[in-house]
Formats: sequence, structure tokens, C-alpha cells
Amino acid sequence: MKIGIDIDDTIVNTRVIEEQFKAKYNYNADEETWYEFCQKHVQEICELATIKPGVKEAFDWMRNNGCEIVIITARERFDHFCNERFTARLFEENGIPYDKLIIESMPKGPDAHQHGIDLFFDDLESNLDNVSSYGIESIKVCEELTCQGKYKEFTNWYDILAYIKLRKNMRA
Repeated sequence: MKIGIDIDDTIVNTRVIEEQFKAKYNYNADEETWYEFCQKHVQEICELATIKPGVKEAFDWMRNNGCEIVIITARERFDHFCNERFTARLFEENGIPYDKLIIESMPKGPDAHQHGIDLFFDDLESNLDNVSSYGIESIKVCEELTCQGKYKEFTNWYDILAYIKLRKNMRA
């Protein structure tokens, strides 16, 4: 089974750090766009973002049970600090196994299709819409307050792993 997974707000807690920065620097939408604000602080945000609970266990299980893990991210397309080298180091330092890292992927559907992804996880419905248009099962990873969409949704990696195990057993 090939599993495609986004990074920001799917594997790492980027949004939590962004919210802390909004408060710390008194972000004002009238003065700058959210994109401009994030670009100013991207290095700090990327450095402070941490792996979500359960990610390591889920990735270890996937690796040990024959799943191919393909990370599909838009990183580096929008910023040059959270680049391929930085991202690979983040995974290495946290002992997170993966098979392939695809950066600058936007839209993500063509990359997911080209790499034969069976199951795709992301936090943004626009990405899920694009990937699912290729016939790929797409799952939303969300926080409790942001779960309300048209996709199967999970709020933590323990439940995601249980679902992956179920899907893998269904294929056997």
C-alpha cells in the first residue's frame, strides 16, 4: 500500500505555532496579508513546529508492515527556508522513516497519481479535492474545531494508524 502524506498541519503542528506568532506579534489583517506575515516569520515557525503525537509510531508501523510512505508537500514552492534539506533533517532528527519526499507539489493530485498513491492524508480540503479527483482515497487530518467537511476525518495519529491497519487488512 502506498500512502501519501502532507507535512504542515498533518505531520507537524504548524498552525499551532502560527497562532502563537499571531498573538506574539499582534498580527493585524488590515496591515498585511496572512501570507506576508507567515513569510516574515517562516524560519522561526518551521524551526518551532514539532511532530504531532503518534506520528513516529504510525510511520514505524507503516514501514515495518510493507507500506510505502511518500511525503507530498508544497514546501519550498512558497518559502525557501522549509526546503528539502530542512525537511529531511526534521524527519531524520525525529526518527521518522519515509520512502520519498516530493516538494513543491501544487496541485498535489498529479504527483499522488504519478506515484501510485492508494491513500492520501492532508489538512486542506482543496488538496483533498484535487487528489481525490484522480480516484485516490483522501482523508482529512484536522483539529477538533476544524473537522467539518466532506471527507473522512481524523484528529490524531493513533486513529489514523488504526484506519491504515484496517485498510491494509482489507487489501490482504
